[in-house]
Amino acid sequence: PPSFAIGNATAVSEGGSLTFTVTKTGTTASSYSVNYTTGGGTATSGTDYTAKSGTLTFAAGGTTSQPITVPTLTDSVVESPETVLVTLSSPTGGATITTSQGTGTINDVPPPPSFAIGNATAVSEGSPLTFTVTKTGTTSSTYSVNYATTGGTATSGTDYTATSGTLVFAAGGTSSQPISVPTLTDSVVESPETVLVTLS
Repeated sequence: PPSFAIGNATAVSEGGSLTFTVTKTGTTASSYSVNYTTGGGTATSGTDYTAKSGTLTFAAGGTTSQPITVPTLTDSVVESPETVLVTLSSPTGGATITTSQGTGTINDVPPPPSFAIGNATAVSEGSPLTFTVTKTGTTSSTYSVNYATTGGTATSGTDYTATSGTLVFAAGGTSSQPISVPTLTDSVVESPETVLVTLS
């Protein structure tokens, strides 16, 4: 009688599919089948991958290998690589199983970074306002964000100089950058006024 063996899957990033290959060796004169199911490993069904089970049937004279595809899921959790196991069982017709379990590894995909801008410390007119933009999250790629002065109770051209531009955060670089907004001195006696800076 033939025997069945399952191989390990090539590692994938979360959101990809793990492909395990089941191989039958021995006679092809009859039809044989074997059951499979996901379970175990460090990954969690429903959170890290979609559980699968079923039966592979190898027809007489047919193919000697078949794939099992296990979809993986993307989440926002930063985590170490996790494993999914697929186990073979219950071969028919007196067939045996030589390798009953295959392992697949899911590699984490870090969530994209986020940007936040802080309030500037109050200044006297004529001194620049300094806003700090902070990036949190992955540093594996370059990301950028636009900024522009908008609204507030201060008047552009009279109380401050309108400012806009793009901040570029290089891969592996700093996680915060300043934005400087010049303020203007005038002869008007007035209450404190506000300048807004918006990210986009």
